[in-house]
Amino acid sequence: MTLRACAIVSIAAIVLMFMSTAYLRAADDAETPIDWDEVEFQFLEVAYVESETDLPKTWDAKVLRATKNFVSGHCESDEGENMYHLHFEKDFGDSNAPTVAEANRYWDWRFGIVSYDPDKTTRVSNAATLHNCHSYAFNEQADGGEYNYYCMKPDTAYGDDFIKRDSIYDVAAGDLLRYKDGEPQDEYTKHTSIVTAVSNDRPSQHKWKWRESGVYTYNPPAGHKFHQPYNGCLYAGIPVGEQTGTWYADFCSNSEVWRDD
Repeated sequence: MTLRACAIVSIAAIVLMFMSTAYLRAADDAETPIDWDEVEFQFLEVAYVESETDLPKTWDAKVLRATKNFVSGHCESDEGENMYHLHFEKDFGDSNAPTVAEANRYWDWRFGIVSYDPDKTTRVSNAATLHNCHSYAFNEQADGGEYNYYCMKPDTAYGDDFIKRDSIYDVAAGDLLRYKDGEPQDEYTKHTSIVTAVSNDRPSQHKWKWRESGVYTYNPPAGHKFHQPYNGCLYAGIPVGEQTGTWYADFCSNSEVWRDD
């Protein structure tokens, strides 16, 4: 399936995020490995670039959207609160799934390491379906809790495991940047990244995942120290090598600084 419109995958992510009432009660208390012939699953569109054509495509990945009662320790805060999360049946490189290289090609383009400031943005690990931005950051930085799968409801982890700093300029290596969206701004946590270096009270390097991407580092330019590079559009029917985009260093705004408690 080709991408039907600009940023279709981002739209799919938002739809999944807000469908909390539809999480599968049939998954409660199930154990892994999951019997995919027995559970009620759904499909999530996952982006990649087809190697033979260099065209952007989407893969219908089979996912189990687990309730917070699924299994203790799958996605659990420091206070013992289980959280909504996703299990993917397959990862990149598995049978009938896109290759790792095809997934990397997509996200490398989206984050601009092909054409936009390639010396500032670096991929440091391959695309994978196990974690998203939130579970990756929590798993890296929290001294408690269990964040082993794709976390769909990060607010619980922030409240239980981290403390918000009074100022965004009270920032240190290891802090999390919590990006918000919605009205009011605390309605929806859009993205989480890790501050890996600081200069003059501002981040000089970030590290993050986005959905099923690999892990990237970014050295932000002056004036955009709390932001990250992004391009939201890949157009259907045009090889990625022939596409032009507008990469900008402020796709994530309204950031807050949070520190492990």
